[in-house]
Amino acid sequence: MSIDIAQSEGRSLGERRRGGRIAGVAAVLAVVLALAVAAPAWATPSGTATLAPIGTGSYLLTIQNTGADEIKSLSAVGSSEGFSNFDPAGCIPAGGGFICVVSIAPGASTQICYSGPAVTQVSLEITVHVPVTSAPAVASCPLPGFTPAPVVPAPSAGGTGSAPVAGGGTAGSGGSGHHKHKKHNHKHHKHKKHKH
Repeated sequence: MSIDIAQSEGRSLGERRRGGRIAGVAAVLAVVLALAVAAPAWATPSGTATLAPIGTGSYLLTIQNTGADEIKSLSAVGSSEGFSNFDPAGCIPAGGGFICVVSIAPGASTQICYSGPAVTQVSLEITVHVPVTSAPAVASCPLPGFTPAPVVPAPSAGGTGSAPVAGGGTAGSGGSGHHKHKKHNHKHHKHKKHKH
């Protein structure tokens, strides 16, 4: 009976953890939807979006409010998942993009630094889609709290001349081990001819 209780409690703990993560995403989505619903029906947000690389694997996204109303939420989509290290706080990854709760007054702009793939489109208040324009790379994020994610070096293409390969040679030796094998077969053939 006690084993059944322990297993039940273990399942309950895992379910609570998963539920907590889902609840966090749902809470931000609820705020974004509430802000969109609370906006006046005649309010149509407008703005521009630019994206500047920060080194390798991180970006600076700048949103300019060109409309007459405050922008309170935005979302961005990219080519894949893997968004992290948002600065300022208020953004969460969501599938192949992220969602942010912001406050951008008319004529003002906001900046968001993040690590991950480049985004290609930004949506203001869910309804207005803005294309993202490329901007020149910057040396660092202008926001003091940003720490870029570490870059994992890609494996080098081709051999360096020292990697072992089949046949007894190396990757840069031009298949010398295989060539010696052919010479050995040739000698063996001569030996058989001598016996005849």
